[in-house]
Amino acid sequence: MTLLFLLFIFCVALLSPLALFAQSLIPDTANELFAALVGVYSLMGVAGGFVLLGTANGYARAWVLLVGLIIVSRLALFSTIVSPEPRYVVVFFPFLAALGGIAIGRVWKRKV
Repeated sequence: MTLLFLLFIFCVALLSPLALFAQSLIPDTANELFAALVGVYSLMGVAGGFVLLGTANGYARAWVLLVGLIIVSRLALFSTIVSPEPRYVVVFFPFLAALGGIAIGRVWKRKV
């Protein structure tokens, strides 16, 4: 009898409107948080690219050209596939992180 009562309480707790709301809210929030982080990475990478393009060093400009060609060529290739997997574009993040670090370093250097 006690086991049936606990099973009933468990089922009611799982199917309550609050539990269903929480189950639908958490994945959406996680996706939005991940999208925001990807946006921050992308903006920092673009800012770092502009910082490197603004320097007079030819090697820095060549590095921006290399990163740009890697990103554009992979995006062009995988935009032709109907449903590409995200693991194929994860390789952008190290380049974006490096460019973002350059942008943060430039801002940090100005403040000090």
